[in-house]
Amino acid sequence: MSKPPALFLSGTLSWEDGPAEDGLRPEELAARESPCTQGLRVRQVHGGQAVRLGRPAVAGPRVTATRAVTSADLRRGRSGEFMLLGVTTRHRAEDGEHLMTKDETIVVFEALDDAQDDESGAAA
Repeated sequence: MSKPPALFLSGTLSWEDGPAEDGLRPEELAARESPCTQGLRVRQVHGGQAVRLGRPAVAGPRVTATRAVTSADLRRGRSGEFMLLGVTTRHRAEDGEHLMTKDETIVVFEALDDAQDDESGAAA
């Protein structure tokens, strides 16, 4: 069986097909990839990630990914308040063995203007 690149799993946002362009949030993310922001007038940026590798993934066997919000920290900066969301994704092989854990920080800001997306991710 062939082995994908070591960081292949960390770059996989979803096993599903992506939405049509008009279904993306202003940051060009699918609404399903924006934890805790559905229906809110916010924008977000990626604040960084740390990856812990386990056993290398191989093509063929089923991989399970579980994603959870692990922290939420309200901060104040020069431009106002923002939230730092901690999100952890764990990838496991069919046999339950650890393949990869990814810890991300997502920075969530208040929307810049009134023309922001609705809950479905389409522009208002």
